[in-house]
Amino acid sequence: MLTADPVDRAFSVAAGEVESRGFELDINGLITDRWRVSLGYSYIDAKILADGVSFTKNTALLNVPRNNFSFLTNYEFLRQGGQVAGLGGGIVYVDSRPGNQTDPSFELPSYTTVQLRAYYQPLPGLEASMQVHNLFEERYYRSSYFQYWVAPGAPRTVTAQLKYNF
Repeated sequence: MLTADPVDRAFSVAAGEVESRGFELDINGLITDRWRVSLGYSYIDAKILADGVSFTKNTALLNVPRNNFSFLTNYEFLRQGGQVAGLGGGIVYVDSRPGNQTDPSFELPSYTTVQLRAYYQPLPGLEASMQVHNLFEERYYRSSYFQYWVAPGAPRTVTAQLKYNF
């Protein structure tokens, strides 16, 4: 496992031996023939077991949250004559996680983002859609290398798409 060199942050070193244990649960289903729901949860205990540098044994791995949760739903309010239209949305939660492998006190905070989606298929194969990611402009950090190299998450992003499958 490649990680930050505790002696010189400009370099990376092999961490030695790491372990990742946990579980993932995904539930997908139909509430009605037009309403789909998807739930997801994962628990990950990822840590360093041994190394040849100076990391403390059982230190949590950089950027790996213990808990992740997602809830997505979609409802098709129009289905007639080959036309389909629907609305969807979701919530994604990411737990706090280590932001510096050599300084366990530096953590990236947990965050929750909300997304929305609307789509219309006027005929089979043609779809127009619009997605809004991070609806409430949650300020969050996706990952880091250490305190001075932190990657921010995307702000509210609106995407429109027109696609044709043939």
